[in-house]
Amino acid sequence: MPCRPESEAGEATVTLQPTESGWLAQLVVYLDDRPGSLARLARMAGRHDANITRFVFNRAQSPYRVELACLTRRPTRAGALVEELHHRGLLVPRQEEASPAIPDPEAILTIKVRLEDRPGTLATFAELLAAHEANVIFMQYDGNLAPGQCTMSMVAPSAEEAGALLQDMTTAQYDFHVEYRGSDPEAYHSIIGLSAVEVFFLRLRTTLPSPQREELRRLVESSDQLRRSLIGFRRESAQSEESLAASEVFENILELATMSLRKMGPRFTLRAIGPMPVSDRCQLTLLSPPTGSVCGLLDVDGGGELVLMDTGYGLYYEDWKAWIARLGFGPQRISRVMLTHADTDHAGFAGALQEDLGAEVYAHPGAMRIFTEGNRAAGSDSRLMTLNEHFTRLVTAFTRAQHPQSVHAFGGGEGEVGGFAVLDRFAVGDLPFEVLESLGGHVPAQVFFLCREAGLLFCGDYLIDFGSLSDHEKARLSVPRYLMVSTNNDSGTFGREMLMLQRMMLDLDRQLAPQGKHARVFPGHGDPYHVEEAYAIGAWRPD
Repeated sequence: MPCRPESEAGEATVTLQPTESGWLAQLVVYLDDRPGSLARLARMAGRHDANITRFVFNRAQSPYRVELACLTRRPTRAGALVEELHHRGLLVPRQEEASPAIPDPEAILTIKVRLEDRPGTLATFAELLAAHEANVIFMQYDGNLAPGQCTMSMVAPSAEEAGALLQDMTTAQYDFHVEYRGSDPEAYHSIIGLSAVEVFFLRLRTTLPSPQREELRRLVESSDQLRRSLIGFRRESAQSEESLAASEVFENILELATMSLRKMGPRFTLRAIGPMPVSDRCQLTLLSPPTGSVCGLLDVDGGGELVLMDTGYGLYYEDWKAWIARLGFGPQRISRVMLTHADTDHAGFAGALQEDLGAEVYAHPGAMRIFTEGNRAAGSDSRLMTLNEHFTRLVTAFTRAQHPQSVHAFGGGEGEVGGFAVLDRFAVGDLPFEVLESLGGHVPAQVFFLCREAGLLFCGDYLIDFGSLSDHEKARLSVPRYLMVSTNNDSGTFGREMLMLQRMMLDLDRQLAPQGKHARVFPGHGDPYHVEEAYAIGAWRPD
């Protein structure tokens, strides 16, 4: 319903309409062209419990006019806000005046900043701008088009004040990216570097003790490549809504990975599930480190060959090796390592096993390209190729990955199972495995290991039982919304593969039932489970 408050300058139209979340008021307001105007408007909205969902201001078009949308729970709240705006004369169009000259080009900033979608967020940020007398000259925020992402340009009284503002934004832990700062490239890069590095380390204050945090800081500061990767990572994250969403989960995964530093030595633990008999000759033990991937250890004949399905983060290698020895598995018995894919949490100490114990490493033919180029998306046409490259370099360094110098590439297989090409075949004791090639939904160079006779599937980051994840994994990985969406090479393909795997394993479970056997899934994170249970509780919906 339209409301038209009368004003001396004519009529100003305010549109008020109901939505699923409350009442949406859309209007045009006119602000003073001076620092603090945005803060006063945001405070006014906050007093009426109004959440600003859209804000568009371009000083080049008008130094006063702002397109505004606010969401309130009740129409009376929206009406009270409009009445106050009208009473203060902020709905009255103003005559355009010549814009004053900007004295110092070095004081101009253009940033992209992430703001939480709740009442008061913009007001708090606007107060910070006002404290530094920063006058907004352009601002665009639309919660429907790009939730949480705000682009703004502003001018501060001086270059020094602009720098102080960015320092305070960093200290306040705002997630932001500077797109432009004056005309001095050195000043631009120094402030970009400061915000990228400092914001990241500020994130770690609650999860990583000071000694490990400083160790990580020294690592970054001693490496130009890592510093450039951290800066580039934050720059790329601001390029689109898609990259912003992906960067959020990548940052969470980086934070989770750095937590590994406090889980080494005396604090290291290895949770073992098993040994579980899976055939006449083989037993399977699942080994879960504090962070990273679950390793599947197949023991042939109770003392013969050990075959490892995936590894973990490289920094865990010595602790992991000592623990499996105490569990009765001599590390020197590990003869083969089978990798589902080349992500660092699954392949982080494959190279150490190769160099230290002479283990042979097997992987998809494209895995070596990923290891060599240092990009988990290498070999794909991902739109986030550069973002993936920076992330891969950072997580590789932070977790001390030891990648293999060479791999035995799977190949020579024929046929298909469940819509997946059979890339190769191998045996572990009396267990015949087929190597199924992924369609590339999660990452390129991904495979699955299927043993139809025993009903076993090792599937990496597919078919995860999210309920079995630790609280740390749930909090930091933001699963399932982000882990299984934003980090994927192709989320549409990934979803299709999930359904194909579910159908394949349900068919296999039905085939095994007359023999008194059941199909089981062994994902790279969380606990294993029976296929029939996942279907029975509704976790799987392949139809």
